Amino acid sequence: MSSQPLYKYPKQRHRRTENPEAFSRYQDFRPYLISEFSNTCVYCRTPDFLPSSELFGIDHYLPKKQFPALETEYSNLFLACNQCNRRKGICYPRTIDDSFIPNPCDHVMFDHLRYEGATAKSHSHNGVFAIEQLLLNDPVSLEKRETVMTLATALMAAREKHERMVIRLAKLAAAGDKSAEEKLPAARAKADDLAISVRRFTGDRI
Repeated sequence: MSSQPLYKYPKQRHRRTENPEAFSRYQDFRPYLISEFSNTCVYCRTPDFLPSSELFGIDHYLPKKQFPALETEYSNLFLACNQCNRRKGICYPRTIDDSFIPNPCDHVMFDHLRYEGATAKSHSHNGVFAIEQLLLNDPVSLEKRETVMTLATALMAAREKHERMVIRLAKLAAAGDKSAEEKLPAARAKADDLAISVRRFTGDRI
């Protein structure tokens, strides 16, 4: 099983890969943002593993109330869990106070934040600011991340178990074992389903 942590911040800036049309409603960008940011909150790194989840929304990095011209500007939109979106509020970089919550397109997130297990740690003044503003280490958030990590580990173990089963059945089927040949399609389907679940659950970060 992979030893890579589930919760980790990117060590390089994200270059946007999606190129949606200019929608008149920012909500219409949601499918592109889900793909752009791998079903993951850009601020706390929690995966949006629930299909059709209403626990995730669209964050305007520069708030639409203060910057109405950017309400439907794709480069200003990020995928965020509702909790981070709400806690971030209208916080944005200002010239008077240089504290800001980093985002993965304008900043190297790992220069500011990292995780040790389920606990967020800071690499900079702005990392401290983000942890405090987003309450990344409040008891509920810590418990949620620990639960997600436990479930992800169980899913990956099940996936690897079924992948090993597919390999074993394929070898037996190739050797002429009819029973293994009959079981192989169902085993492959199960392994594929688990692989999809792992990708959705981890945001392809494992």
